Amino acid sequence: MATKREHLDTIGQDHRMMRERERYLELDAGFTQYLTWSNNPQNLDLYGAFSKDEPNLSSDYNIKDLRPILKEEDGDKCLLENTEGSYYLWDLWAGVLLKVAEKWTIDDDLDTEEEVVENVPCSMFWVIIEGERALTA
Repeated sequence: MATKREHLDTIGQDHRMMRERERYLELDAGFTQYLTWSNNPQNLDLYGAFSKDEPNLSSDYNIKDLRPILKEEDGDKCLLENTEGSYYLWDLWAGVLLKVAEKWTIDDDLDTEEEVVENVPCSMFWVIIEGERALTA
């Protein structure tokens, strides 16, 4: 039987996990199995760039409620989403935030969040080219 302290620790961990889920988009457990991207909250800098405390990435770019979805396992790119349903690609090393064109995230063939999220890394070259063009337009 668990002690009162162990029970309180479990409740605290459960509460922390619930707060973390609000700060990132949790995908199906097996989704990243064959990708070189991570959806693990421990890899998503939830207490740094995506902290609710300012300054954070949202306040730096004046985009409300940015939250991470995926981070490259061996790189510095992160796929982000905001509460309005827009997607962004952030290059941590370069300090560049690109808005992902809707044609990569809104399509009749993309039925689930996982399909939308998978389409962006699979089309990464074009996503970056179009995002950079939009910055200079």
